[in-house]
Amino acid sequence: MTTRIAICSDLHGNLAAGEAVLAAVDAASPDAVYCLGDLVGYGPFPNETAALVRERGIPTIMGNYDDGVDFDRDDCGCAYTDAGEEARGQQSLMWTRRVTTDETKAYLRTLVPEIRVEVEGPASASSTAARAG
Repeated sequence: MTTRIAICSDLHGNLAAGEAVLAAVDAASPDAVYCLGDLVGYGPFPNETAALVRERGIPTIMGNYDDGVDFDRDDCGCAYTDAGEEARGQQSLMWTRRVTTDETKAYLRTLVPEIRVEVEGPASASSTAARAG
């Protein structure tokens, strides 16, 4: 038997993209859905995007941006390549921290650092793990 798994990641507050991705997931009817985190950051709808995943009960890993926002850190753990990019990223982090509700931050703090899934398949791949980077 084949297990079909859908994986999404890095929605970064982009509600329209999240809705489109989950509509595609629904159309594919996978056996399981997992999210690799970074629900918030950069995009204008951090609360709504996190709610989209939360309301579906999708198991989700805490991404570095989720961690930066939910714990009100001064750094998102992002690997910026130049000073201008870093300045814009810092501005985005501070804005996202400010507009993300306490309820959403509480949800983000419940996200786990790792999800382990047992799947059937080739003998060399009986267990897989996903970890946020």
